[in-house]
Amino acid sequence: MEEDMDGGMDIDMVGGKTVGIADVVVSKDLLRNIHGRSEKGTIGELPLQSSDDNFSTVSGYIGAPKEVLVDSLRTSAASFHGSCPSEVKTEIEVECNKPDISRELHTTFSVKKEAPLSWRPPPSSWVKLNIAGSKADTNAAAAGGIIRDDSGQWILGFNLNIGACTRLGVELWALFHGMKLLWDKGYKKVVVESTSLQAVECVKVTPSQMDRHCALIELCRNLLKRNWNCTVNHIQPEENLCADWLAAHSDGPSMDLTVFNTPPPKLIPFL
Repeated sequence: MEEDMDGGMDIDMVGGKTVGIADVVVSKDLLRNIHGRSEKGTIGELPLQSSDDNFSTVSGYIGAPKEVLVDSLRTSAASFHGSCPSEVKTEIEVECNKPDISRELHTTFSVKKEAPLSWRPPPSSWVKLNIAGSKADTNAAAAGGIIRDDSGQWILGFNLNIGACTRLGVELWALFHGMKLLWDKGYKKVVVESTSLQAVECVKVTPSQMDRHCALIELCRNLLKRNWNCTVNHIQPEENLCADWLAAHSDGPSMDLTVFNTPPPKLIPFL
């Protein structure tokens, strides 16, 4: 059994017992040989399930005796919707030139499921800073961030109340304080992640002097230009839950940075 990077598996099966029902991708030439006649839109009594000129999807049994498979090919065109451990759809390409189609099958398992989004560790020997901003209806804003190593271990977290601030401004404050903490602690390989695409993009270019965030953007850009490997990337909210939690639970005085050398107990279930 071999698994490729796309989640597919190729299996050569020789002999064996029936192991379940599957959607079978079978060449039209093979079905003509099985039933002996064909016409457009049908092969014998079997309606085609695909507009593809060469293949049609029907229902059959993996590893079944030839008679069972042939009978199934003739009488059923229903797709397989049963459960299996990986909940995958199985496509079977039957080799047309085999005298016994139940004895040698080339099987492809196409895994359609997607892994849920979650925090991912940085490359080996790097650390990752996740930042977030929180803005309440009262216009009060807070910033937060969390730094973890390549094994997901907590390095430190931080948050601070900012007061009245724009959504972009609070993200930039989180970025500035997070990067400064990392620089001061001597880290040289850093990945920064934020859910704010605007913040990620604006630190890549020189800001306009008319931009209300010009001074703060320049502070962040000056940190990025220092002698270290530091990249800033955009991510989805599901990957940033811990930073969001820290930003939302800032209760210190305005602009007073709070640093957590260990995780707050209520944050631990999210780590």
